[in-house]
Amino acid sequence: MERGYYVQVRYPHATRWETVAVSATRGVAAKLAGDMYRDLRNDAGQSPVQVRIASDELLRREGGDTAIRHAAEELWRRAQAVSRETAGPGVHPPA
Repeated sequence: MERGYYVQVRYPHATRWETVAVSATRGVAAKLAGDMYRDLRNDAGQSPVQVRIASDELLRREGGDTAIRHAAEELWRRAQAVSRETAGPGVHPPA
């Protein structure tokens, strides 16, 4: 992705942002941010208390290329978890 807009949320008492979506356009990221802020819950059932759209440039300023890799890893873990949930018990997606 040439330029990315990362949707990040923060839950009560969290010390860092959690990346939950990414888009190539800010408009789509804004729609995703609204949906995520309204609908998303963590494992404790809590709603996010903050949401932001962070450009790849902002993430690099905050944490260098490591911050971009970390955001991508969070998205990958989230996708894998959703894939396992939708596959059902005993069904495993291809590796």
